[in-house]
Amino acid sequence: MSKIPAEHFVNQIAHNVNNEQLSDAEFRTFIRNTLDIVIFEDTRIPQNEDSREQLKSSLTN
Repeated sequence: MSKIPAEHFVNQIAHNVNNEQLSDAEFRTFIRNTLDIVIFEDTRIPQNEDSREQLKSSLTN
């Protein structure tokens, strides 16, 4: 699967945050499912799988 830069991910979030066709749960699922392919340049953002799993679990319904 291709990786995407964080700025593209943030752009997708911005475009979908007010999308009334997505429920809150669907939006969180979109975020959770996309985190694995995002390339974060900021070292404060988790880069390893365990840290990303913790972040994703905090976004559960």
